[in-house]
Amino acid sequence: MRRKLVVPAIFLLLVTLTGLAGAQDKLSGRWEGKLASPQGERPTVMIFKKNGEGYTGRSMGLRPGTEVELKDVKLDGSTVTAKADLETPRL
Repeated sequence: MRRKLVVPAIFLLLVTLTGLAGAQDKLSGRWEGKLASPQGERPTVMIFKKNGEGYTGRSMGLRPGTEVELKDVKLDGSTVTAKADLETPRL
């Protein structure tokens, strides 16, 4: 089963300022933080790149041991939102 997961920037990013130093914009770079989920908080790393007028991204930590592509990445002030396709186990 495929399910879309909206990843809001409320994922408590603990900014790695070195990712921002020299960045051309506010979002591009490597971010480390914690992701709040129904299963609790877990560490995550997100990498964002400027792509034309928008952004692309990927995340390590949404699913243990995997890298997930982030789609429809949007920056609105200090809030980042994105979508990710995740496989969920069938019960």
